[in-house]
Amino acid sequence: AVQSIPNVSIFVEQVETFKEFVSGGIRRLNPSTDDGLQLNLGRCLSVIAYGQLVAESCVSNEVSHALVSLMFHSLIEDLSGEALRLAIQFPVNGAARTLLKSLVRVPRSNAVDFERVAQLVIQRYTEAELPPVGEDE
Repeated sequence: AVQSIPNVSIFVEQVETFKEFVSGGIRRLNPSTDDGLQLNLGRCLSVIAYGQLVAESCVSNEVSHALVSLMFHSLIEDLSGEALRLAIQFPVNGAARTLLKSLVRVPRSNAVDFERVAQLVIQRYTEAELPPVGEDE
């Protein structure tokens, strides 16, 4: 199951932290009066929605754990960046900013995952595009 992959777990923790942030009520944030706030909230939500779609697709297509790990590596970085963009719109020592800063996480990927994915890519594209070794054109 994808939930057992560390980067998926980290992303889920980020989503839970974001949920805690918005559970105080979007209206209290008053995004309708601040286009930047509205845009940054939307960016965070879009990363979360995309993560859900990626997870569902990975499960239904039985994607390798290494590839899932690296995809969620990027999603963790994306959501962390968007949370920081959102955080700067709140007072320095305010509760909202503190909560959003706690959403920032570092992915836990390893060299083995990168190597496995590199091998998958090499296999997929070299077999499809290059003639077998020893054959003349």
